[in-house]
Amino acid sequence: MKKFLLSRGRFPTIANNLAQKDLLKKFKKCSEIVHIHETVQIHDHQNISIEDNVVIQVGVVMQPGRKRKITIDKNTSLGPYTVVMGHVIIGKFNMIGPHVVFTGGTHRITNLKKSMRSGGSSFKGGIVLEDDVFIGANATILDGVKIGRGAVVGAGSVVTKNVDSYSIVAGVPAKKIKDRRGLSVIEGE
Repeated sequence: MKKFLLSRGRFPTIANNLAQKDLLKKFKKCSEIVHIHETVQIHDHQNISIEDNVVIQVGVVMQPGRKRKITIDKNTSLGPYTVVMGHVIIGKFNMIGPHVVFTGGTHRITNLKKSMRSGGSSFKGGIVLEDDVFIGANATILDGVKIGRGAVVGAGSVVTKNVDSYSIVAGVPAKKIKDRRGLSVIEGE
């Protein structure tokens, strides 16, 4: 039997009622233990896959759309009020801070004879986060971006281009400021 852990406040409780079991069945895939806060908004469940030990905190919104998918691999945490829209693949052991926005698609703005709202969507391949990525609070990750293994994205950054593995990027637009491989280990860490 799958365990769906519905968080209320700080400590999760095992949810056994029918509504929560039905929610689990709606996902394309949902592993044995996931922590999903009761305030999370999830649209198009059938296009979302979630692996073991994923934590989805208060106020998160996940909306892949009918033709896109969201995949969240094991041991990853989505911070409070994060928004995940469009085609987004998130690897293992990722830490995503509060109020982060992933926009794996956008609106078409080139047809001046139609309103932007009715012009359809544009898609550059979605967003890919490799493993062990840390994204600071209030960052925005745009469509078509791949963030490499072990990278760090500074708080408030807007990521418009790919980020190399082990890079530290920050700013608007985000630019490389350091490489983690060149950092010395501080005693006691």
